[in-house]
Amino acid sequence: MADARYRREQAGGVYLPHVEPINRLVDELRTDEEWMPYVAPAMGGINARLLVIFRDPGPKTRDGQGSGMLSPENDDPSAERLITLLTDAGIDVEEVMGWNTFPWYINRKPSSPEVDRGLPVLRRVVELCPNLKVVMAHGGDAQVAWKRFRRRYSADARGLTTIETYHTSRQALWTPDPAIREQREQHLRDSFAEAADALRA
Repeated sequence: MADARYRREQAGGVYLPHVEPINRLVDELRTDEEWMPYVAPAMGGINARLLVIFRDPGPKTRDGQGSGMLSPENDDPSAERLITLLTDAGIDVEEVMGWNTFPWYINRKPSSPEVDRGLPVLRRVVELCPNLKVVMAHGGDAQVAWKRFRRRYSADARGLTTIETYHTSRQALWTPDPAIREQREQHLRDSFAEAADALRA
């Protein structure tokens, strides 16, 4: 997304058939006071088999500051690590749909009521993706949200493989102990390998 031409191509495709239903939902949920990014057409959209859930949209998803989209091609370290992990695990980006625990832009940890507010929206995203097989919850907030989702919407979560792992951000992986840092990195790699195995099953 650092490349202006690529960014324009992605922005021009936000209503392509595989992402249109989700981005129409984004249009519905956007207001003058609350903004959220589109899902980039590079992702699988409604055809996705893997849903990756993070905490909240980062600065590089913002219009003007970044791409205006959720994308593993965004110009930030978290997205770079995500695309690397997907590639190393043999998972095509076209199989992946990204979403956030609190989908509106706040750039901070969501409160417990905000996590709850995001659950009905997450349900609509899950309903729009009938081919889902695996859900990866990245970080504590996403894991709390997905646990609540499974309790509240058990029928929607039934049959989905859940994988809990770290967020891909530097902050989530940082610790002064290099051995622990490597353990966290390895947990991420193992989690994506598990997701790849579940998608092939």
